[in-house]
Amino acid sequence: GVTAFPEKIPQLLDQLLLDYRVYNFGVGNYGLDQIVLRFQATHAAFRDADIIIGVLTEDLGRCLLSVRQALKPYFRIERGELALRGVPIEEKPGEWLRRHPPRVPSYFLAFAGARLALGAPWKRFEEERLNARILEEALEEAREHDRPLLFVIFYAEGELASEGYRERFLKLHLARLDVPFVDTKQALLGRARRDGVGVSAFYRQGDGHLNAVGNRIVAE
Repeated sequence: GVTAFPEKIPQLLDQLLLDYRVYNFGVGNYGLDQIVLRFQATHAAFRDADIIIGVLTEDLGRCLLSVRQALKPYFRIERGELALRGVPIEEKPGEWLRRHPPRVPSYFLAFAGARLALGAPWKRFEEERLNARILEEALEEAREHDRPLLFVIFYAEGELASEGYRERFLKLHLARLDVPFVDTKQALLGRARRDGVGVSAFYRQGDGHLNAVGNRIVAE
């Protein structure tokens, strides 16, 4: 169940949904790939469950990575099929880092290269192609086991002012798959207009995540 951190969304849902017990399987820094893998690994523990999957738009880019702070499982499309790679995870990631130290002759050039790659059409195509298959995999799993899915789309504060390609992709692809979703952008912008405040009132300073007020708006 959910008890600690009462200002977080699962805990707030546990209070609001009186006829339901809410369990929180979220993990910070996961990409959509790891989120779906966690769903696949845990839903069988429940006889009957509605599944809510929260996705920050940035989570889509993380699916291209095989290392993020530590080794991680990841998917690749091979011969037209989704293939899981990077498993099993090495038990001692420090040993792996010692054997594979990062080679960065210039952090400035590495940063500039990463920024250029982020906006490259081929990178976006690869990201969208992979995430489309991951979403389809999640839906197939849910339907096979009769697990209703609801997605919740989260945004960094700066994304509320315009529509990015990841937002467009998520909304269009979820609609094509006939999967319902909650758009937190509209909820936050609507509350900001109603209360006459900026959206920064709903975010923690410096880290791009919702604060207790923003969490309450989304949960409600």
